[in-house]
Amino acid sequence: MSHSKLDILTRKRVVYQNMAISMRIFVQDNLTNSEENKRNFLNTYDLCYLWGSDEVLKIIGEFLDLNMNMDSTPDIDKQSRMKELYSKCLIEMRKDSGHDNTKLTKDSYKFVRFE
Repeated sequence: MSHSKLDILTRKRVVYQNMAISMRIFVQDNLTNSEENKRNFLNTYDLCYLWGSDEVLKIIGEFLDLNMNMDSTPDIDKQSRMKELYSKCLIEMRKDSGHDNTKLTKDSYKFVRFE
């Protein structure tokens, strides 16, 4: 791997890490949608759009489309689909950042909820 490819891979990993964290505001009931969280997501989304793979961006686009089409009282099916797309996106980010042969699936990721 050339030095520039390693630099790109390193940058992708950082961007993907931040994107995974910032996307949680859409799927985690107990997180607040503060202005800071919203701004962080938008900034990370822009960076991901620059550095992410087409497949990752396609999944994020589906995720955002679903989110924008949710009304103020989202139903369980839409929230389940949001979680499914979030997990699918994490798997694709793993693949694109060096875990080409991952055996994990979108169903492997567990959403943890604290009461």
